[in-house]
Amino acid sequence: MKIVQFSDYNQPNIALRDGDLDLNATQQRSFLATWDKDHKSTLTPIGDTVIAPLAVYSKKLTSLKQLKKGASVAIPNDSTDETRSLELLADAKLITLDNKALPTLHDIKSNKLG
Repeated sequence: MKIVQFSDYNQPNIALRDGDLDLNATQQRSFLATWDKDHKSTLTPIGDTVIAPLAVYSKKLTSLKQLKKGASVAIPNDSTDETRSLELLADAKLITLDNKALPTLHDIKSNKLG
């Protein structure tokens, strides 16, 4: 097996689509679905790997319950982690989302902090 390193999330999919790779293990299903749609591609998942849990970090707070109205929350801007972050905030009941498989910022129906 030959391992190839890439500097961004798009390059492995382009190489796989173009036949330069036989397999890649670099993304979550939600990222692949978005990538396939955006690039008019049909890459197909053939197996699952471990998905690391998403964590929340703060220098001041020790619980999501301590967030006050008007608090600022940063989330990643890549499609996979943005979706995971929005789902985490929805699970914490800080926001509500339209019932979509891959929510984006446009799918926020209500925001208890804003």
